[in-house]
Amino acid sequence: LGLIGGSALAGYLGQQLGWRMDFVVLGGFGFVLAIIALFVLRDGPPELAETSTETSGLAGVFHLLRVPAYVAVISSAMLIAVGTWMLLNWLPLYFYDRFHLSLAMSGLSSSSLLQAAAILGAVVGGYISDRFTANSPTRRVLFLALGYFCAAPFLLTFLSNASLGVLNVSIFSYSFLKGI
Repeated sequence: LGLIGGSALAGYLGQQLGWRMDFVVLGGFGFVLAIIALFVLRDGPPELAETSTETSGLAGVFHLLRVPAYVAVISSAMLIAVGTWMLLNWLPLYFYDRFHLSLAMSGLSSSSLLQAAAILGAVVGGYISDRFTANSPTRRVLFLALGYFCAAPFLLTFLSNASLGVLNVSIFSYSFLKGI
């Protein structure tokens, strides 16, 4: 919700007051939130630290990097996150330039399509994944890859001269399947 609301607010402020005001207002909200968190959030009870050198620190990282499924999941998540980050940052400008939407509407449209679909996809995907994979790491990675492979073709819509409605359906579908 913060990403969707922040994108819409950033677009509105950018349109009305210039892009620099986005940093002042949204940065100000961030500082206020940090101060509130300083007084509200507390550390949980201290737990016994893991003393084994086999699974802690740098040794733990190397242990995880020897697990092929872990490397596959982390690598694919990194690549899809970079792609989604670029899309999330570029899409409002694309809507603004191509469809002549206001900056506020461009920010709201693009971020709400991507984020609402991703949240819905994560919930649906988590449910399906828990039933489909049944404690099988191989199936879990397969399910993740299947979601990514099904999502990717929806980005090809940007190569055509598609209408705003078709692009919205494609963006939603991409983000939903990626979320799964």
